[in-house]
Amino acid sequence: MALAEVYLSNDIYMACIQLALSTEKEEVICLLLGETKEDKGNKTAYIYSMKIPHRLDKKKDRVEISIDQLIAARDYAEKLSQKLKVEVTVLGWFHSHPHITVWPSHVDVNTQANYQTMSKSFVGIICSAFSKDKTTKECEINITCFQSESITNDNGTVQNVRKPVPYFVFTNPVPITAVSCLKTICDLPNILHKEEEENYKECAAENSDALCTLHNEMLLTKSLLHITNKISIPLLKTLELRERILKQQLVFLKKFDGKLRSAFGGCGEGASNAN
Repeated sequence: MALAEVYLSNDIYMACIQLALSTEKEEVICLLLGETKEDKGNKTAYIYSMKIPHRLDKKKDRVEISIDQLIAARDYAEKLSQKLKVEVTVLGWFHSHPHITVWPSHVDVNTQANYQTMSKSFVGIICSAFSKDKTTKECEINITCFQSESITNDNGTVQNVRKPVPYFVFTNPVPITAVSCLKTICDLPNILHKEEEENYKECAAENSDALCTLHNEMLLTKSLLHITNKISIPLLKTLELRERILKQQLVFLKKFDGKLRSAFGGCGEGASNAN
């Protein structure tokens, strides 16, 4: 059954944008988790959790992960299934396009086709970041959701092409998945930190020259400082702002709850006196 549409929780939507904005020199990636539902012959995907894997290859126009990361995401989905009492699976992948258009390349489309061999409901989501509108010169963020489908050309060759899938954002009603998503995005600096350390160790193993070692140590320090200044600190400020907003909403809801209780209480007393 073909996938008709995709629903992203507001937490996932925010986390994906935050992830895409974490670096403008390399593509970033995460695996998307959720469940599918069928209604009148249509299948809908609901995505409300994510798993950020360690990148096997990271460049400005390409990103790859190992099969071990897919297995780890599947195991994470199984644990989430036990908590939620529903079947949670790995439903898709997300990656960024820094400084380029949002449309998937032929490599993206072919990668998506490979993922769909595991599940026909598997979906790809791309976020284009750090791009500027040619008219207004303002930075813009674009998101697209797609699958891959095969077509036969006039010469008889088979080609994978992009199949757009409509997506919508919904408010996540499940606190567990909201907290899980928040913890995942907060762990992003640690994941990037580990990647930089692994790269440093690989370079150190290949060359023991003192000057090269000093150079690599300086690059590591620079990378870790970048993670702190560009990711950790902005993420902290974002979370502090969100905390203040949630506290304001809590105060408003408590006042609104008090007004409703007073109003319904007054109606009840009036009805009793009338009797």
